[in-house]
Amino acid sequence: MNQVVFAQGGYYSQDGARSPLSEVVAFATAATFAYVNAPQIVQPAAGDTGVAVKPLIQTGPFATTGQADTHAASRYQIATSSGFAAASILYDSGEVSDLLQHQVSAVTLPVDADLFVRAYHKGQALGVGAWLAPVAFRAQNRPAQPAILAPSDKATGVGLSPQITVSAFNMPSAVQDAIQIQAGTGSDFAAPLYDSGVVTAAGSFSGFRLPVGTLPAATQIFARARQRAASGAWSLWSPVIVFRTRAAGGIAEAHAQLLWTGNGQPQFVRTDLDLTPGGAILAFGRDSAARFLVSTARGVGELGQPTQVGDLSLVGDAYTSRSDVLNGLSLAGFTAGAALSEAGKRYLAYVFRNQARFFKTGVMPSTVDQNGQRVVTADLSTLGTVGAVLMKQVSAPRTPPVDPEYVGPLWYLWHRSYANEWVFNINSFTWSRPNGGFSLPTINGTTLKSVGYETPVEYLAFAHDPSADGVVQCVSFSNGQVQAYDTGWPEGVQFALLRRVDIAGGANEPWQFVDVARAPGFAGNDRPIATAGVEATRDMLTQSNGVVSLGPRPCTAAASTSPS
Repeated sequence: MNQVVFAQGGYYSQDGARSPLSEVVAFATAATFAYVNAPQIVQPAAGDTGVAVKPLIQTGPFATTGQADTHAASRYQIATSSGFAAASILYDSGEVSDLLQHQVSAVTLPVDADLFVRAYHKGQALGVGAWLAPVAFRAQNRPAQPAILAPSDKATGVGLSPQITVSAFNMPSAVQDAIQIQAGTGSDFAAPLYDSGVVTAAGSFSGFRLPVGTLPAATQIFARARQRAASGAWSLWSPVIVFRTRAAGGIAEAHAQLLWTGNGQPQFVRTDLDLTPGGAILAFGRDSAARFLVSTARGVGELGQPTQVGDLSLVGDAYTSRSDVLNGLSLAGFTAGAALSEAGKRYLAYVFRNQARFFKTGVMPSTVDQNGQRVVTADLSTLGTVGAVLMKQVSAPRTPPVDPEYVGPLWYLWHRSYANEWVFNINSFTWSRPNGGFSLPTINGTTLKSVGYETPVEYLAFAHDPSADGVVQCVSFSNGQVQAYDTGWPEGVQFALLRRVDIAGGANEPWQFVDVARAPGFAGNDRPIATAGVEATRDMLTQSNGVVSLGPRPCTAAASTSPS
């Protein structure tokens, strides 16, 4: 390298006579010798006789000699001769952005014929590299090799029950009749953590969500999939992907947001949250008046049993066992009944699982204390700091029938910002001071207590944890400070329940539910529980450089209120 070189040449005739030598020429070699290496063909493997007639071509990594460069493009060819004469080329991709793998779809390769594949890589600066020596293979009448589209290869923070999405079935004049997915900690799949076996449900042909409890937290996982044609021919296994599951704990194991469309009959809605420790589901219509709260705390709300339902409408103050609302709670989800599956109507549900520093639900029995008073109490120590508590009597007399000051069978909200002042009636959207022998609920440390209840009281309690690894905050802030409020979660929040409150005037402004499931904000203005104040609430969450904004971080801001 970096030298001047002189050369001359001649030729010999067939009888051995030599021509005169040419004139001497001179040239200088480069100071560096740099080029793009010829890639290795990984798929199809050399000598493979079972390649699909629409194969997936895969190369090894981009590499250079003498100088670093950026992979800019690749080119793939298939021919019937190893010399790749023009007449023998069956497929030529041209230079494409499929850098390391390319799906052949424009042609169908002949079956049981000797075929050859080659490829080259192109660098941004160094240009086109050399063709790799051709790799020989034979095609068979089988589906094209699929690829796993999600999770993406080398993804991190993947859920413990991920959706595995597979590329579309591809085989000329054939239909798919099965799929198989495997996932495990070893790339050889000798002992996979999960093997679906042969799945023939048509709705699963493009992939499906792995069952709850399949994958461990904070673990490197390998996954692959294959597809079967109705003829019985299986595709090759997809290229193996690797991803890492998220760490244990956190909001992802305790909160889910679900969207579905009614089909006129009961349908299964997947949550992938284990509600064995207890929890609650708030479900409502996005374009209908359906509004229901379901809790596992009321005995018959246990897993697999008919579920008690409390209607959160203004007049729905009674609990009934209604299979037409929601039933069949399981580790994976629940069955939405007719009331939550009206044909063509859209629905949204929030699921909250009992978890330390986040949420707890239960029923407080009515007992007599040492002073002879009827009291209800609950131990909320698992929450740490108690942020907000929703309370409702399981059953109560309706006498007096309508009294805004009467703590009857309506939902009331205790909030840490107003612990010694007001209880909020979530049904009638009013703040009030309870009377008639009922006391304001109090929090003594982490013990919830209220006096005067003759019947059990159900509660749903949220923590308040503004720490960096906290998942819920219950806060208040006043006008003029809305856009300056910062949760401390720079990536934003996942869920917010907000209401502007005018204590002096008793303004009947509605609660606003904001969530990433319908992001951004109130997408389509699809009935966020109440319709008034939508623009103001959206602005509250999205202005000022995204403070209190919706975002990808799995955190929750529950029961936030804003007094004016």
